Parts: sequence; C-alpha cells; structure tokens
Amino acid sequence: MNKLDNFFGKNRFMAHVYYGDPDKEFSHRLIKQMIDSGIDILELGIPFSDPQVDGETFQKACIRALAGKTTPIDVLKSIGKIRKYNENIPIVITTYYNVILQYGIEKFVNELKQRNVQGIIVPDIVLEEAGDLIKSCEENEVYFIFIITPYTNEERMKKILSIAKGFVYLMRTSNVTGAEVVDNLTKQKIEQIKSIKNIPVMTGFGISDTKISKKMIGYGSDGVIIGSAIAKIYEKYIKDDKITDEEKCLNEVSDFIISIRDVL
Repeated sequence: MNKLDNFFGKNRFMAHVYYGDPDKEFSHRLIKQMIDSGIDILELGIPFSDPQVDGETFQKACIRALAGKTTPIDVLKSIGKIRKYNENIPIVITTYYNVILQYGIEKFVNELKQRNVQGIIVPDIVLEEAGDLIKSCEENEVYFIFIITPYTNEERMKKILSIAKGFVYLMRTSNVTGAEVVDNLTKQKIEQIKSIKNIPVMTGFGISDTKISKKMIGYGSDGVIIGSAIAKIYEKYIKDDKITDEEKCLNEVSDFIISIRDVL
C-alpha cells in the first residue's frame, strides 16, 4: 500500500524544500528538523534553472542549489539518507518535466519506486501531454499528483478527478509560489472538488502563517502546503552561500512548523 493511502484524514502539513539550498549538508539537517517538528509529508524539490511557477524566494533557492552543483541524481540519492532517520514519512518529489525527459520517463519513475517515493508533482505539464508519465506512475505505484487552480473549470476538473489518486494540489492563485492572494474562490473550489470526488485536497501557494493555515482548514481543505515561508526563514541566515548560526536558524524553522502544526 502506498504511504499516501494513509493520508486520508484531516489537517495534514506538507512542507516543500528545494534540496541543495544553500548546500546538501544543510538540506539534510533542515529536513530532519522539519520532520522532527511535525510535518506529515515531505515535498522534495529538484532544483531547476527555470522554475516557472515559483516566486522570487524559490527562484533564488534554485539558483543557490544549482550553483552548488546539485543535480537530479543528488536529490534522488538524498532520499536514502532521509529514510535512515525516518522510514515512514511520505515523500513527494516535485520537478519540472524537462528533468524527467532528460532522465527518461520510465527510468525516472522506477527510480522513485525503488527509493520509496510515494508521489510526484510536475507543475509544467498538462493532462493532455502527461499520458506516458501517468501510465508509468500507475505501473510503479507512484501517485501522479494533479494540480487544480482557482480557474480550472468543472469539465476539466471532472476529467482530472476521474484519475486523480492520493490527493489533489489546489493552488490558491494562478500566480507563483509565495504570492499574495485573495481567497474569494478557494472555499468554492474545495467544495466543488469534494462534490465531484471524495479525495483529500491540499491547499498551497501563499500560505505563510497560522492565520492563513487555519482559514484553509476552515474552508474544508484537508491540509496545507508550505514552502516559500520556510525558505524565507533560513535565507536570512545565508551569507556567502553558507548558513550562519545554524542552531538558531533551525530552531526558528522548528518554531514556525510547530506553530502551524498547532493550528492544524
């Protein structure tokens, strides 16, 4: 059984981090701190040179990670080390489609299965072009996580939800990660998804504090996805591509995660 099958429930917290920012060693200590502080799912990002849906914070994270020569292979290999200190946390890989194409679709997805990854998010691929990737995910028991935006129409949502598994990723905006949004459509979209299919809805983009997290749960979301807000904490401690005062940095990340965990 895929570990994401255990996701069905309420008030989940998925944290997104780009591996290798600002270096691989810090990423491991950061990820361990996040897991120990109470995240439910780890979203592990493969740094990319043109992260189209990411805002300034994650763009800078990708630049730093790539400057440190972090490769897709490095990210995949890091999963083994993560599993040494936590065997059970579900891991979802986020990557842009070019990375998968260069690697080879079947080879890439099989790598995810072999490394005990539960899901994959590919922000820049549309349903009509994802057939081979979705098929490979099904064959390898890796969930292809679909993204729904506030402006996805009902007909398209029904098409997506007919094959969606694990959970769906609801964007609070059609903008980029870390953007400010107005939630006039979020509640309506959550209700619409759940009226079509009984599947968990995780809400992300622009979720930066306890107030917004609590609001999303009140709207009926099954959990929140937070990434840029975490990166903004540790980037304050980056100097010359290294983390200064790592203990203080990680404690601040931990306090933030615990505060979100408490309202969930």
